[in-house]
Amino acid sequence: MVIMIILLILCLPLILMLSLFTATNMVSIAVDVPVSGIEVAIEEIVELDLDKGESFDVEYFIYPTEATNQDVTFIFEKVEGEKRADFTVDGNRITPISGGWAKVIVETAEGAFRDSFIVFVKTKGVSAIESTPAKTDITVGETTAVSTKFSPPTVSNKGLSYRVAEGETVATVDALGNIRGIGIGTAKIEVTSLDNPEAKSTFEITVRSSGVLDFTHSGRSHTALQSPNGEFGAVINPQITLAGEPVIELFKADGTSADSVVAAAFDRDAGVVRYTLTDRTYIGSLEIRMTVTPTDGE
Repeated sequence: MVIMIILLILCLPLILMLSLFTATNMVSIAVDVPVSGIEVAIEEIVELDLDKGESFDVEYFIYPTEATNQDVTFIFEKVEGEKRADFTVDGNRITPISGGWAKVIVETAEGAFRDSFIVFVKTKGVSAIESTPAKTDITVGETTAVSTKFSPPTVSNKGLSYRVAEGETVATVDALGNIRGIGIGTAKIEVTSLDNPEAKSTFEITVRSSGVLDFTHSGRSHTALQSPNGEFGAVINPQITLAGEPVIELFKADGTSADSVVAAAFDRDAGVVRYTLTDRTYIGSLEIRMTVTPTDGE
């Protein structure tokens, strides 16, 4: 035993020297775990309220759970027969920006594995509108358009109806919101949401004369035997004082007098020239001219 201890003591320096020339190196090898599938943890239809600003956190599981690539993409598809809802995406949170239905597909970045669920986004639609004309001051015969802002701005149904609430002899408005001046004065235009009839907007349009006399619409083409009477708008600027009564002249297409064919009279209060085809056998065009003379200096 004593001899062994002595030998160990003698060999210790040699062992220490050998340890200086040996080392252990370790290499780490990373092995990716491939994606094999995905499952959305949603079994029922998800309902969200657009008007309340609701959003939804989508819960899903990528298999195997230790899969390396956990990235996914959200895809929104139309549900057959329904209006598609639109969304914004932040991580796994989806937020609707329009009402309707959507099939929400969650797709893995690796392997394109998919699972899906259905979302219904409810909304009361239009809560308020604000309509404004491009011009609030127009002349007789001039047309101006209307623009409308919706609240909330994300509403899907932006249909509108238009009507002249006051001043039907001053302006007209068509189904597209084009306002046309037909008389001198002020008209009130009312715009109503088709989605919510309680949402209305009104504004006023001032129509002025373009000079002394304005024809607001021309005569029509018709058959004298069936409809001998007609009229067209003729508005005299009320700010102009006339030197006398307006003069009406009637002409045939060849420039000769049409007094034997048509009779016409001006109704200043109504703002119209009414005419009657007295010769119901006449065929051709007719021209009605009206002349007004302002007093000196006007």
